[in-house]
Amino acid sequence: MSRPMRQIHRSFDVLEAVARDGPAGLAQLSARLGLPRATVHRLLRVLGERGYVDYHPAEHTYAPGATLVTFVVRAQISTLKRAAGPALVALRSATGETVNLGVLDQMRIVYAATLDGLHVPRMSAIVGQEAPAHATALGKAILARMPAGERPILTGPPPYPAFTPHTRTDPAALDADLVIAAQTGFATDFQEMDVGAVCIAAPICNAAGSPLAAISVSGIVERLPRTAWDELGRMVKGWCDELSAQLHPVPPTRAPVAA
Repeated sequence: MSRPMRQIHRSFDVLEAVARDGPAGLAQLSARLGLPRATVHRLLRVLGERGYVDYHPAEHTYAPGATLVTFVVRAQISTLKRAAGPALVALRSATGETVNLGVLDQMRIVYAATLDGLHVPRMSAIVGQEAPAHATALGKAILARMPAGERPILTGPPPYPAFTPHTRTDPAALDADLVIAAQTGFATDFQEMDVGAVCIAAPICNAAGSPLAAISVSGIVERLPRTAWDELGRMVKGWCDELSAQLHPVPPTRAPVAA
């Protein structure tokens, strides 16, 4: 193997070690890879200049950088969009309403895909637009699966911005909705983002149960009365549970080996 090719392979080895094993010091990485410290340090410096690796001086460790994280998130979003396509089509066909896919993109929830409803008037969203976590069913479906201590990352500090008179602007009101969402497996937004609009959403999660995205069905109040919410919520949840299992199957539990 030529020297340039060997350097490229070593760069990927270092990057994969940092991404796979988490923060590590120079000595740890050198030992794991079986490479001289000087070589690893030189490769880390180049990766750091490109944003693939961050150096944390307080701990003297290297961790995945913003560029690497961005690539991972973009790849994950692309995978989610492809996998969710049939679910979006089926839900629109079954309901006639607008169907949206919202994904966690670092510190935001954004619309990654949307299918306009078949009825007029209809609700609509713009791909790439942010969905406020506290005021949308998409956001609340995701928040309900997050530890309470992590939710402010998405909501920001209270009072939360009001979009309509129905928007939950204080933590107590929002938390009450999230308790119900956690119990039922789906979240609701009743005129909290737009007056006259109703939205039902369920989360897509990884094997550990952490939320990655959510799918919502949205329409006007007259077409989505409260009496229809449970059935619609179970329908959306069913598709999201199927996607969660498809994308992140839970490994089977191994039976203990007999002595």
